[in-house]
Formats: sequence, structure tokens, C-alpha cells
Amino acid sequence: MSKVCLVIIFNHKYNKNIPLLQKIYGDKFQNVYYIVPFYCETVEGVKKENIIQVYETSYCFQGYIAQAYEKIRRDCYSHYIFIADDQILNPKLNEGNIIREMGLSLNESYIKEIIPYDEIRKGSLVDKSNKLYNIISAFSVNVGVSFISEIPSYNDAVKKCESFGLRVPIKLPLSFFLNSGYISFKHLPLTLVTLGVNKGRKLRYPLFKAYSDMIIINADSMSEFCRLSGVFAAMNIFVETAIPLAMVLACENIKQEKDLNNYKGIEYWNEDIHNFEIKYNYDLKKLFSDFGTDILYYHPVKLSRWKGMR
Repeated sequence: MSKVCLVIIFNHKYNKNIPLLQKIYGDKFQNVYYIVPFYCETVEGVKKENIIQVYETSYCFQGYIAQAYEKIRRDCYSHYIFIADDQILNPKLNEGNIIREMGLSLNESYIKEIIPYDEIRKGSLVDKSNKLYNIISAFSVNVGVSFISEIPSYNDAVKKCESFGLRVPIKLPLSFFLNSGYISFKHLPLTLVTLGVNKGRKLRYPLFKAYSDMIIINADSMSEFCRLSGVFAAMNIFVETAIPLAMVLACENIKQEKDLNNYKGIEYWNEDIHNFEIKYNYDLKKLFSDFGTDILYYHPVKLSRWKGMR
């Protein structure tokens, strides 16, 4: 049996959700940790040391993980599973079967997908990020952060990316700006400033993007993954670029959703969220009883609006 821990990340301090999440996962995972910004209270039924205070912007929540690592680190864990607080795992998954069900070996980590930063994919979850300035400019102007000696050189990073079969983006094409809304009336001024600071459209480091609300990091990769995540948080790199980049640089092997035989995650946005909630009448018990066998998780499930576990 693989010994894993479940780490639930809160972007913001939603105190009332901790007891609900403990009811959902407490019987399935012996070790559940809650990473909560600015948290300073206690919760009945949850060990005080399992609720971990962090101090970081939610736009860089990879920094949450870096800050929490020493408090969740245990030699017995083979993998660390990170999910968002508004994400519900398939109820049949538990600490004894999740790694096996997903087909991960001891030296494999997991993220939904890794997309070269210059690509625009129809229906992608991360193509319309408004954090272009923070991502691109981090490698050009970063006052107060001496990062160059803390991350692999450009050439070493490229070699690591290529070992995963990933294409390394060299320059942002004009189509990237046209299809991402960066030259709209709202974003054009900041886009021009970004390109000016960057001295053009060439990327100064291998960059990717990925939906990052569920990741699994194998134990041997955790230390370096957390160190790099902390560096990228200090550089103010948006999380959906920082996490896939830290994983590529730190992990030995990475599986993506396309590599899984049995599972896929379901994400809803805009009106689809409302339709999903209405379908189950905001009742978690109904959702759990109707959870598709091939569904890894649903996201988002805003627990403040749902009943059935109170």
C-alpha cells in the first residue's frame, strides 16, 4: 500500500469549509493537511498541526506549498497529493488506492496537462490568463530577487524540458496576442509595457502553462519542487506557469491526464457551474452516489452552497 498524504489548498481563508472537508476526506486519508493563508484558529476534529498558516498572494499559491513543506514532510510518504478546497475527488479514491488507480509509479508525478506558453488551444483552461506581465517580466526586471543562481541555466532547463518531449517556446507569435485578448482596449497598454520591458517577444526562459488545482508530487521530487516553487513565488510568477515549470525542472517523470487509462478531471466554468449545481440540487450525497467511475474530480464545488455533509 502506498502511503500518501492529501493536502488541501485554500486560496483564501474560508474557515467553515475545513470541518466539511474533514468529513469528506477524514475517513479516506489518515493524513489530511489544510494550507490556509493567515489562519490562526483551531477546528474541532482536526489536529492543530494539520492546519498550516501561509503568507502569500493566491496568484502565486505555489508559494503556499513551499512554505508548508517542512510541516507536512514525512519519510513515510511516497506521494503528496494537492487539491483545491473547492475540488471534490471521486469518493471511491482513498490513500490506499489512489496512486494505483491513477497508474503512478513511485517515481512519477502528475499534472493535468503541460502546454508550451505560446500555444493557444481551443477550450483550454489557462489560455486567457491576465498575468502576462508577471510571467514574462519576471525574467527581465525582478527587483529584490536574486534568482539566476537559484534556477537551472537556460540551456539546462531546455535539456530537461526536451527529456519530457516538451517543445520549448522561443518567441510569442502575433497570433498569441490576437487570440488571447492581450491587444484589447483593456489590456493593450500593459501588453506594450511588457514587451518593452522584455525587449521584444522572445522568451528568456522555457515557459509553460497548466491547470494546477490538482497535482501529485512523488516524494523524491518534493524538496526541489518546493524550493523552485518558492523561488518562482518570490519572482511573482503566476501559479499556472510556476507549477508546471517547477515540476518539469524538479520531477523525474510526469504523467498527464492524457496518459491515464481510467480517469479524467471535470472542470466547469460560468453557466455550466450553475447547471451542475442544479443537477444535484446542491446535495453532496446525490453527487457522491452519481459520481462517474471514470471521473477523477469535479471542480468547482463551492461547499458553502452545498448540503449533505453538515
